[in-house]
Amino acid sequence: MQSHQMARAGGWAALIAGVLGAAAAVVLIFVPAAVPEDVFSYPMTPEWHLVVQTAFGLHHLVAAFALWALWRSGLAGRTRLAAVSGIASAAILGLFGVWEIVVGAFGNEPYPSPTTDVHR
Repeated sequence: MQSHQMARAGGWAALIAGVLGAAAAVVLIFVPAAVPEDVFSYPMTPEWHLVVQTAFGLHHLVAAFALWALWRSGLAGRTRLAAVSGIASAAILGLFGVWEIVVGAFGNEPYPSPTTDVHR
């Protein structure tokens, strides 16, 4: 893929990620509480928690692709710093996206608990 095609793909991915993130945020702002505060999925039911966490995970994976594509297109430059930053930021955001999806399965857990609060 040529650099202008990669930049275009990255730009579209960034736009899609932005819309997904904004939509998920609006849902979280306006959703009425459906479970007690001591349930990890608060304020959503565990089922909706899974849906929203999956949406956030996809959002982060699409954003990771956008960062990678924009780096590969050369828009960040061709220096070693650009390469390290581009790869690291895309990889970390990708891992975060996977983690968001994994966390979706914890909706029924009490909070805090050993599963949901690693600091306790």
